[in-house]
Amino acid sequence: MFLGLESQQAFANSNDDQTQTGAASWYGSKYHGRKTSSGERYNKNEMTAAHKTLPFGTKVKVTNLANNKSVIVRINDRGPFVGHRIIDVSEAAARKIRLRSQGVAKVKIEILEPGSEIALVEKLPMLEASLEQTPAPIVAFQKTLSKVEVEESPLAAERSSAGLLLAKLFSFRS
Repeated sequence: MFLGLESQQAFANSNDDQTQTGAASWYGSKYHGRKTSSGERYNKNEMTAAHKTLPFGTKVKVTNLANNKSVIVRINDRGPFVGHRIIDVSEAAARKIRLRSQGVAKVKIEILEPGSEIALVEKLPMLEASLEQTPAPIVAFQKTLSKVEVEESPLAAERSSAGLLLAKLFSFRS
């Protein structure tokens, strides 16, 4: 299950909808301890990665095509935003597939376990405080007995699917 149209298109370009091939890079000490897009702290020693569109929590197998070394990582951040790279892996993952010394390498990504950005619900108190500081109105809700209809403003289009999902969740709490 993919939450974003972009992720479906990116993976549909490969032989099957569960793989993607392209350039990978890594990030390490400079970002260690900083918050990721998912809200958790980046740990350069964990097997995690950043992807532009896959839902947080998705587990993927990343294979370095130069040496056939592979590692399983969990998507917990957004990126990379340099060139045409498709994934940024943690420093530990980069070491395991011998990408660290290369810096950038051609890899194949295989989705093993689709994630769900709903997993962010455990971080609701922290995210709720963050959303309260967001300029309003971003998203307007119209409640009915059977569904919630979302009307997006131009600013809402820039928000991630996780932000919209959390906004929907918060609308039921009031």
